[in-house]
Amino acid sequence: MNIILKLSDSKILAWIFLILMLVIAIGSILMRFKTTWFEISDVFFGYMCAFTHLSSLYVWPLKHSAGDKLERVAFVLGLISVICFVAIYINKIA
Repeated sequence: MNIILKLSDSKILAWIFLILMLVIAIGSILMRFKTTWFEISDVFFGYMCAFTHLSSLYVWPLKHSAGDKLERVAFVLGLISVICFVAIYINKIA
């Protein structure tokens, strides 16, 4: 459990995740070029999750309450990203 907490507080890992989400977003847009806007919403919310998590790590030493709120926003955006991914997958099957 302690290792997971250390990994979630790592700024280097958060930067790697943010860059990875950016690469996935660009690749997804290029692969799904002729799609509607809501079909790339999962990638958008995933990128915003990574960005708010990274910003919470930088804000945390300055103000703990703001860091906590940003971390909650990152969690909600991650959940929305997963929900969008499932909804898009179901839409593609049907």
